[in-house]
Amino acid sequence: MYKKSSLTLFKLSGITIGEFKSEEDETYGVSRSITNLENKAFHDGWQTSEELIDALLHALHDNKGNYAGYKVAQALIRCNHISNDVIECLEPWNKLVFTWKRNGFTSESIARKLLELGIPLNNESLSKIDDWLINPASSVDKHYDLLRSLFGARLYLGDLRDKHCYFTDDDYAIFFSNLASICHPSVPVEEVKQHRNDDLWAIEYTLNGRKSTFHIESMGTWFNIEGMLLNFNRIMREENSNLRAFGFDSSMLDGGQYGYFIVADKNAFPRIAEQLHLPVYTHDTDMANHSSPNDA
Repeated sequence: MYKKSSLTLFKLSGITIGEFKSEEDETYGVSRSITNLENKAFHDGWQTSEELIDALLHALHDNKGNYAGYKVAQALIRCNHISNDVIECLEPWNKLVFTWKRNGFTSESIARKLLELGIPLNNESLSKIDDWLINPASSVDKHYDLLRSLFGARLYLGDLRDKHCYFTDDDYAIFFSNLASICHPSVPVEEVKQHRNDDLWAIEYTLNGRKSTFHIESMGTWFNIEGMLLNFNRIMREENSNLRAFGFDSSMLDGGQYGYFIVADKNAFPRIAEQLHLPVYTHDTDMANHSSPNDA
């Protein structure tokens, strides 16, 4: 049966929920309640009350670590109920600037770390980071703005959505070309083409005057990001390059429908990402599949 905290939240948000069948029903119901409250707040602002704060705090206690809990913590921040317990329950990107502030980061110290990767921050980015550090709550639900401010043109936004049909004849080719285009120094990939061969996609390309082909297993209507990163990083390794492709984990924010990627030094980037508490991952047979800690 539904927990008392969930039933209270359902009532306050004005949703009607079906019969309890599994814990997932409850998690979905709590998440839907927060979405309904957010929709109301979009028009009328957050109408906070002791009853709502109390309901959110109890729901947070009952949903720690799942996607509903992330949304409940975010709602509490929106209601200006900010505490260490609430911050620790935020999704990693929403917690990021709070962590920076707690650890004494400044825009200048962040800029110095990124400069080790050859990434300079412009005045606009420095100003945004300063504003977020003054008011970390203003950075909540701004993960794309955060990434853009940190990495600028070195960031690639990839479309990983289930398109409900088979991929067209250029999805993987475009992705591969775009990863090559954000390399620094540049990787001169040319003549990239893609065609299907049974359950495999063949991607042909020319690099440094040599024609080559790699294959990626088809995942139906989903994009095979692991296959793409494994092949891209293998090619970089064969070119005796220290560059590797990394992804920023934002699956809890957008359901894994989009991916944010950077190509950077295989040794320096994981170290800097961990120091800045950035959730990252990669797929590379020559190095441990790196994942920075989500909890600061």
